[in-house]
Amino acid sequence: MTDEVVVATIAGVVALLVSLVSAWLTHLSTERKLRLEIIERRRDKLLDLRLEAYPQAFALTGQLRFAKGKESSRMELKNIAEELRAWWVGSAAAMLSGESVKSYYRLSRALQSAAIETTPVESTSLAAVFEANRLFRVALRADLGLEQTLEGEDSDA
Repeated sequence: MTDEVVVATIAGVVALLVSLVSAWLTHLSTERKLRLEIIERRRDKLLDLRLEAYPQAFALTGQLRFAKGKESSRMELKNIAEELRAWWVGSAAAMLSGESVKSYYRLSRALQSAAIETTPVESTSLAAVFEANRLFRVALRADLGLEQTLEGEDSDA
């Protein structure tokens, strides 16, 4: 083999290797971009679905009253618990984040407990409902990207 053939062969092999590495890196970049685009589309779709469903939960939990002398009655607590349950068994359950699911169950238990007690609604029961309601609303806001610190939360949530 002459020097020219060796140089041409080495140049060809180097060009082939550069071409393969370039193609592989391009493939990885394209695949990464596609994965990120799919994730972004899914996130946008989930946000759209949450924006449709969450206002109902905010409306239901906004009906709870905690002001002294104007507290929600047992019947109101029971009705809100039932309506919240109906909202939950719809498509909403599939949209909630893990934190929202935990806070939903906490609120549901607090509402049911306060609604079935035989004595008048006690301040401890209402305090549990208030705290569970507040945490549920904070979790829903976080799902919507409207995170608020717990200190910045409204007192009538």
